[in-house]
Amino acid sequence: MQTHPFTGVVTGAGDGASIDAGTFPHKTLRERFCRGRGGGSIVPMSDVPGHGGAAPQPAPRVRLVDVAREAGLSKTTVSAALNGTGRLSPEVREKARETARVMGYRPNATARQLRTGRARLIGYMVGDFADTPWSFLESPYFARLTGATAATALHRGYAVVLLPAGSLQAEWAGLPLDAVVVADPVPADRVVDDLLAARIPVFSDRSVEGRPGAYWVDVEAGPAVYGTLDHLREQGARRPAMVLPDSTTRFHREVLA
Repeated sequence: MQTHPFTGVVTGAGDGASIDAGTFPHKTLRERFCRGRGGGSIVPMSDVPGHGGAAPQPAPRVRLVDVAREAGLSKTTVSAALNGTGRLSPEVREKARETARVMGYRPNATARQLRTGRARLIGYMVGDFADTPWSFLESPYFARLTGATAATALHRGYAVVLLPAGSLQAEWAGLPLDAVVVADPVPADRVVDDLLAARIPVFSDRSVEGRPGAYWVDVEAGPAVYGTLDHLREQGARRPAMVLPDSTTRFHREVLA
């Protein structure tokens, strides 16, 4: 039986059914139903055992000052310990963090954003193959990159928001992004330029050299592929080959160069 603390339920309907009284639009209809179905009656949920009628009140929010009082430390010390700043001994830092964990303390994200000017929000964008019907997210490499990005960001206290490939500036301009990870951008990617123009740092797994505010690591695709084919030949393969679709992506251009 589905119940709700703010409605009644029809009981004793004769066939074992229970009906939410709130679904009946008129009092007359509810009364006719009850009289005509075995003497049922409408019972407020406040009269049902285990449903006192009042919604449970949430526990009071644990404040930073509460953690400091419990740990026997100053509010400033606890703040530094939780933020990974300040010159604190490992013992003091661990005591503050453990006390906060046990008490269920969570920083006030809104207050922190007002204080620091940062929302601790990172955008993540994965490109699509423009000339194929599947996306990079179907690739094991990009699936692992996406998961690793989210896990690392969370460990550092950041949340990741997934941005559709090729998102227009108007679509992300209103988000309080502290940075954006652009996976496999195309050469002269307009999205990268727009992000940098908005003073949002960009991180990429492909070269975005010559753009201030962009950070990147890269792999030389050509040597990697030819090295793999050479290895197969050394292992006895007679005619190792790699089949590539007709594409304009940077990877394909570097391999075929």
